[in-house]
Amino acid sequence: MLMSRIFRFALGLYSRDVTTHSENTAARISFVAGVFSLLLVIVSFVFSSSSTFVFAAVLGGVAVGFGVSGLIHRTSLLANKYANHPNVRSLGYKKSCAGIALGMMGVGVGIYFY
Repeated sequence: MLMSRIFRFALGLYSRDVTTHSENTAARISFVAGVFSLLLVIVSFVFSSSSTFVFAAVLGGVAVGFGVSGLIHRTSLLANKYANHPNVRSLGYKKSCAGIALGMMGVGVGIYFY
């Protein structure tokens, strides 16, 4: 499998598994920021720190913003670059939605308990 990817890459026959791996980085940033926001909320509850709730809310807002940006970027990729590909699950839809959900939880809990 690896040799066939290298061979296709060397010939210029870029396949989906080579090009779309890092195509939607906004979705990945959103998911990571959402996870860190949720971790900050947990740390805030454990150590009873109200200032950490503010950081969790801000990081949650960043996660929501990048998640929406990832969804917008995904729709533009599907309209232009990957319009005819039958399998486009790896373009960040699930990570963007998970990042938005985790970010909303971080924002909500952070603002409520601050």
